[in-house]
Amino acid sequence: TTEEVAAVFAACDAASPQLGSLVRFLVGTGARLSDALAVKWRDVDLKTGDVAIRGQKTGKPLRVAMLAPAIDGVNQAATVRNVNGRVFWQFADRMAPRSPWSRARKHFPEHLKAMRLHDCRHMCASLLAANGATDIELAAQLGHSTLQMVKRYSHLRGGHRGAAHEKLDKALTGA
Repeated sequence: TTEEVAAVFAACDAASPQLGSLVRFLVGTGARLSDALAVKWRDVDLKTGDVAIRGQKTGKPLRVAMLAPAIDGVNQAATVRNVNGRVFWQFADRMAPRSPWSRARKHFPEHLKAMRLHDCRHMCASLLAANGATDIELAAQLGHSTLQMVKRYSHLRGGHRGAAHEKLDKALTGA
């Protein structure tokens, strides 16, 4: 829910403002952690609200929309820039955010305490799906090359009816 997302953001901000910016970016783009840590200022376009993700895992470049949390995270990160040009320069590698993340998780809602940083990517996809994003939109946002990868989020759309629903309806109505 939006309340849970706000609680995660607040806990991350309290643990480390840099972590708060990074987590907002992850939730607001669906980027993988390694991809987010590689984003440079030249990749960010605040006028159009999108960002180039260079694809550390896949090797494929991707341009995705930045949702409001990502834009907030980038704006927060802009207050302190570094000569290397990376947006999240405070985190040298994927392991660097682990310690503040562990501190922040202690203040998450109980059912989210086991959440991993990678789950921010799933949170983005889940929120988009719950708000009506199509499979094509989800695939484009997450950089999935097949719709099969996106299917894991389709159950979050309201009104989803699958074959099991139809079969049960027939059984119950005697049709």
